[in-house]
Formats: sequence, C-alpha cells, structure tokens
Amino acid sequence: PESRTVHTVATAFRSTVEPVLGTRLGMRVDCGDAGLADRVADLMLAEADRLEAMLSTYRPNSVFSRWRRGEPANLPVEVVDVLELAARWHRRSSGLFNCCLGAVMARWSQAVADQVLPGRGEMAGLAAATTELPFAVVDGVVHRTGDCSVVDLHGVAKGWVVDRLVEVATAIDGVDTVVVDLGGDIAHRGRAGSTAARIAVENPWATAENASALSVVTVADAAIATSSGARRGWLVGGRWYGHLPDPITGWPIAERRSTTVVAATAADADALASAFGVATAEQREYLAERLNAAALVVDESGIVWRSAAWVDSIDERPA
Repeated sequence: PESRTVHTVATAFRSTVEPVLGTRLGMRVDCGDAGLADRVADLMLAEADRLEAMLSTYRPNSVFSRWRRGEPANLPVEVVDVLELAARWHRRSSGLFNCCLGAVMARWSQAVADQVLPGRGEMAGLAAATTELPFAVVDGVVHRTGDCSVVDLHGVAKGWVVDRLVEVATAIDGVDTVVVDLGGDIAHRGRAGSTAARIAVENPWATAENASALSVVTVADAAIATSSGARRGWLVGGRWYGHLPDPITGWPIAERRSTTVVAATAADADALASAFGVATAEQREYLAERLNAAALVVDESGIVWRSAAWVDSIDERPA
C-alpha cells in the first residue's frame, strides 16, 4: 500500500512516497512555505504516476508494453524521448549500454524460478542477438527494424523520470532548490547560492545496509547514479549473481562491482553507470576519456578506480 510522510527541517520540506515505479521516491523542496512544498510534491508524484502508466513493463496495457508486443501504437512524445535516449547511449557507449537485454534478463529470472543455472553457451547466444537495436528513431518517429519484445528501458528510464520530476518542480515560482531521489537515482537543481546535496556512496563490500559509506559526494545542479549487484540480482543454487549481465556473454558481472557516475542529468548518469558497470578496465578508461565522464568504480577485488573527470571535478570526502 502507498504511504506518505512529510518531515519539516528549517525551510527544507521532505516527502517520501512508495511504491513509485516499484521503488521509493524521495523529494526535498526548499521554498520556505510548507503549503507550497506540499503542492510541489503532489505535482511531482502525479507526474511520476503519469509517466509510469506510459512506460511500465509491468502494466500490460501501458503504451510501451503494447509497442513491445508489436501492436500498432501512436507513441506519445515521452516514450519516443526515452527510446531515442536509449538508442543514443547505445551508440555513444559502443554497445556497453544495451537496452535490448530483455530476453537475457528473463532467462535469469527463469533460472531463479527453476534454481538451475543456464548454460553459458545459451546465454552468449541470447546476448549475441542484442548487438543491433531492433528500432531506430528518425525525426521523432520510431521505426521497427526487428523484434522489439526484448527492449528493456530500465537502465535509463528511471533517471529520465527523475529529470522530468525536477522540471516540474523548478518550473514553479517560489521553489529555490529541489532534490529528487528515485530508488538511488538522484538529481539536484537550485538557484545560485542554494544548498547542495551531499550523497553517500555505498561501499559494495559492506555486509550490512547501515554500514559506513565509501565516501560522500557533493552534488550541485547535477545528478548522480549508482549501479551495483551487491543488493540486486539473482539467487540460484545458493549463489548470488549481480543483476548486470555482460552484453557479450549474457553472464552477470561480479556482484561486488559498483559504479557511481555524476553527470548533468539523471538520465545520463543512469545510462553511464550501467555502461561503466559492465566495462572492462580497458573499456572504462577509453569510455571515460572519450566522454569526459566522472565515474567511480569499485571492482570485484575491492580496488577503487576514479576517472580523471571525477578526480578533477567531483567534491568527494571521507564518509
């Protein structure tokens, strides 16, 4: 059941609502007026519900679900925007961000139900079928070029929704600062001199959810996203497998790997975190340099790597 709590701290009004897109939505509105903050939070929640009704893969009658099934659909601009964004990041990341792993993810879910690991050859075959996108977006029109039932936008849609919620809030007169946290995808926007957001970066090697963070990052007029298999994944035969599959092998990346990215928008941070999350050491060096991306990666051996852009531009301090 949905529940809502509102807490007031000085002029910062915080709301937490769940479930929203299957996770928790946290909102902080700085405006000095509790009534206005409440109205802004309600508008953001209504927008989240509207977008979820369009984009959800868990709702068989959503526009996106119908489009995936091949049904004729007059796609609204919101769905076109997310598909175009996914295609763009597929190109920019040289396929490391892959929005067509639906069949791979479904096969791992089936492995959990059966408690039997799939064969590596089978998974590599499913992954190989995702090399080319089964759609293209040209001049705002989506064209099918293959089987779109495998398209999975979870790697970018949540961040995109965060950006839309921020737009709703900042368009309202009287709002000085807004912070939106949708399941760990976080964006901050504020007027000059507004309070920045301080975000704890989880240590994927910690054994407890309330353990000390790896570090704390200050985010101002930007967004941050983390991708990790430490909390999400598949349990098969008593072993935990992280939720990010390698786009080449279809096999999960080591569950203790974690990637955090700071970018201008939550959608970009979301997509980049997914791409860095499956990249090899050589690929992440190339990706970070080519895109000037601010990324922090904790690899499967516990070694922490920071891109040059992260070192140069991110305010990171010990937790």
